[in-house]
Amino acid sequence: MGRCTHNLKILHFWELFTQVSYKAEYLKRDGGSSSLYKVRLEGNQLSGNISEDFGIYLNLNYIDLSDYNFYGELSPRWGKRKNLTSLKMSNNNISRGIPLALVEATQLSLLDLSSNHLVGEIPTKFDSLVSLFDLKLNDNQLSGNIPPELGGLPNLVTLNLAANKLSGSIPQELGDCMQLLNLSLSNNRHGENIPLELGQLHGLESLDFGDNLLSSKIPEQFGALQRLKTLNLSHNELDGFLPSSFDSMLALSSVDISNNQMEGPLPHIRAFQEAPFESLRGLPTSWGS
Repeated sequence: MGRCTHNLKILHFWELFTQVSYKAEYLKRDGGSSSLYKVRLEGNQLSGNISEDFGIYLNLNYIDLSDYNFYGELSPRWGKRKNLTSLKMSNNNISRGIPLALVEATQLSLLDLSSNHLVGEIPTKFDSLVSLFDLKLNDNQLSGNIPPELGGLPNLVTLNLAANKLSGSIPQELGDCMQLLNLSLSNNRHGENIPLELGQLHGLESLDFGDNLLSSKIPEQFGALQRLKTLNLSHNELDGFLPSSFDSMLALSSVDISNNQMEGPLPHIRAFQEAPFESLRGLPTSWGS
């Protein structure tokens, strides 16, 4: 049973848990509520144009509109929500670009716009969101380079930019995100070398650079990633020998380096010695024997 009202003037926490269907226009009925601060709408069948909805709610600090049928574009008015800490709009049909004004919501700690139809470049001023610990922009159509300014996010734990049309080199500044646990840039068009500075991310647990255009050798510094559990560098143009420092990566449990041009002996750790053939496919035949 959900809670809902037509008079939002005094509403603080709006929940809808029943299987009902609403149009987005309902969300801005009666002119909004100056006191509404949290919205949870999971388990419903909402749809409509999201372009201006909720922009009128000045005190919102949490909103989850994921997994619906919203369309339209993100309004710059979201950046005016100074108390907003969590904005989740994944798996909708939102299009056009990420508004530059969004970086004015400086209290944001979680931003999930994944699985939409966003285009254009990632705003360069994301470093003003110093509280941000979870940034998911994956599965869109974003293009251009990854802004080096993302390296100025001191609390970032998860960065997922996979499955876009991003290109250029991976910025070395990401090595300054010392709190990173999960980093995914897979299925893009990143080229050139893997920055050796990423070896500074000693807490990193998951790294996925698969399906790009990365070349040259894997940095020896990657051996310092002692907590890394999952490593995917498949479908690139990497060459040379695997770093000998990989022998000390004892936490590694899943690895995929298939479809590259590397050679030499495999590291003497279980993740490599017991890797399935598919994880070594396209490499020297002796590796898969």
